Amino acid sequence: MFDFAVVTGRSGEDWRRDARAVMILEGVDPRGWLQYNGAPSPDPSTWCDVTRPFLPPHLSSFDTDVFEVSRASAVQQIVVLQGEWFTVATIPDFAERKEALCAQAETVLSRFGPDAAFYTNSGAALDDPDVDFFTADTYYQCFSDFLFDCGVIAVSPDEVGVFWRFHVE
Repeated sequence: MFDFAVVTGRSGEDWRRDARAVMILEGVDPRGWLQYNGAPSPDPSTWCDVTRPFLPPHLSSFDTDVFEVSRASAVQQIVVLQGEWFTVATIPDFAERKEALCAQAETVLSRFGPDAAFYTNSGAALDDPDVDFFTADTYYQCFSDFLFDCGVIAVSPDEVGVFWRFHVE
């Protein structure tokens, strides 16, 4: 499902620093849970790969290139990451599996508690934190130099998680 799923502990008030630490592979999961970095293999046309899945973001990137979304929209975004080109139309048997896929996504996000904040780089969330990602047309503020990428950043008082997917072709 994810090309990248990594969580780290909060180091202070500014969650952006912790999200950046995760993206540059400096985060350590405070619970010792398995982390996954399956970023695409190196390609001569890209700088990013498994050793550096993201272009090192500036803290200001989190102010301009990610948008806060509701928990329901974050759940949908996690589900959409499973489809080619981040669309539900490419998820096999989506209509029949929708409820189960949403439940699985909610399980992933439940780690961050009921008061967590969620962010995405999907432009559809710019004006609507309750965007329906199952129907939205969108663009992505990319954090890599792959063709495009999309994900969810989950922020709780104690942890920051980055759940991302990359497209290379």
